Amino acid sequence: WAGLQQRCRTAIRKAEKNGLAAQRSTDPAFLDSLYALVAAVFARQKFTPSYDAGRLRRLWDAMRPQAKVEGIEIRKGERLAAAGLFIHDGHQAYAWSEASDPEFNTLAPNNLLYWEAKRLYAARGVGHLHLPGAAGSPIGKFKASFNPEVLSFPFWIRDRDPLLRW
Repeated sequence: WAGLQQRCRTAIRKAEKNGLAAQRSTDPAFLDSLYALVAAVFARQKFTPSYDAGRLRRLWDAMRPQAKVEGIEIRKGERLAAAGLFIHDGHQAYAWSEASDPEFNTLAPNNLLYWEAKRLYAARGVGHLHLPGAAGSPIGKFKASFNPEVLSFPFWIRDRDPLLRW
């Protein structure tokens, strides 16, 4: 808790004070709700997600028997404010897919979502929680409030169009 920036701690307290609550989900129906949030986030930016709901289900089905995947929901009463799918190997955990309903964004559901993931994996002795996002982007600035160690991973993308390939 002390390692978080003050603005992050304040946002987490605000979320809880305003009735947001975190819960772990073991029901695969959670994936449909998560994907609906993800698709809505992309649609507001005139994009589509780079994966379909089937990929979430395949990931869940492959990793759930070994207890290497977790669903976390942030709710206000019965309403879903944010959700995230996290995978782990016992040493490191990854935020694989997460999104929130913009109607609740002033209540800081994403802060509570990541805080709950940090608490969950710390309790299990998982040493690292990876929260992908470009450091200078708005999402990177948000995630910086958790005081992460910033890591760079080189990568390259091969375009599907043969005219654009090198």
